[in-house]
Amino acid sequence: MFTLFLKTELKNIEAHKQSYAVQKQKADMVVKKAQSQCAELMGEPSVLAAIVAAGAFKGATSPNAAQQRKSALTSIAKTGLFNLFH
Repeated sequence: MFTLFLKTELKNIEAHKQSYAVQKQKADMVVKKAQSQCAELMGEPSVLAAIVAAGAFKGATSPNAAQQRKSALTSIAKTGLFNLFH
C-alpha cells in the first residue's frame, strides 16, 4: 500500500517537472521575443527622432539648460552605442 502512494507521488512529481519545463521554455521564448521587439522599436529612426525632440524640448524649457543638454547628449550616445553593440 505504501508503494502505491509512493508511485502516484513520483508520477505527480514527474508531471510537475514536465509542466515546469514547458512553462520555462515558453517564458524564455516570450522574453526573447520581447527583447527583439524592443530592439526593433528603439532602432527605428522615428523613435530616435522623437527621443531627440523630447529631449530638446525638455532642455529648452528647463531653467538648467546646460545640464539638460549634457544629459540629453549622454542618453543619445548611450542609445546609439547600445544599438551598435546589441
